Amino acid sequence: MLGCPVLTIRRAQLHHFEGDAELRFVDQLVEIVAGAWPCLAQALGPTGLRPHVERALGDARAHGFSEPQHLVKYVNVGCALGLGFATRQRFAWAARILAERNAPVDRIDRLVAATTRYLESR
Repeated sequence: MLGCPVLTIRRAQLHHFEGDAELRFVDQLVEIVAGAWPCLAQALGPTGLRPHVERALGDARAHGFSEPQHLVKYVNVGCALGLGFATRQRFAWAARILAERNAPVDRIDRLVAATTRYLESR
């Protein structure tokens, strides 16, 4: 199509779109956590829940998770066990799972299954 205008998306514009998508994702995740963990949401209050979710997302990404469904699962494990759970001695089993070198989907599924077993055993 000669003579047609070309749409150019600059890096700054792309970064802006990515930032908007991240904000929407965090907003959705805050709503999910508030619905699934109402006692936690109430304890943290409206100004504390979002930073809690953002920190959990940061931890998830530090462990190599990037897919939205993996991030949601990791945040839920963090709600069940507490932020920074992978650094606590009593959750050494979680740290071992997170340190495995297999695919993220395998690690997150193993982490969720192990967390479920842990919670059911209490």
